[in-house]
Amino acid sequence: MSFFLGDTRRKKPEVYRAASPVAHVSAGDPPTTIIHGETDIIVPLLSSQVFHEAQKREGVSSQLIILPKHGHFLTFINPSTAKHMISHFRTHLAK
Repeated sequence: MSFFLGDTRRKKPEVYRAASPVAHVSAGDPPTTIIHGETDIIVPLLSSQVFHEAQKREGVSSQLIILPKHGHFLTFINPSTAKHMISHFRTHLAK
């Protein structure tokens, strides 16, 4: 992350906080479906779990779907990912 954010978390904690989606969660956020691969080594599963819980605490409609035995890239190409997203959009855009 230091490449993208200009330094380490220790040296620029405010930059890392500002880059975190959790820092921007608020009650007016749109409904969210988070799909995360259980074995993702690029983005830890805990990141999505913390984001999901923060949204729920703010009253945001949030769904976390964990794909077993899937890493970061396999999650994107898994057919169930598209099905979940289509379902999300049909549910929330049809209103």
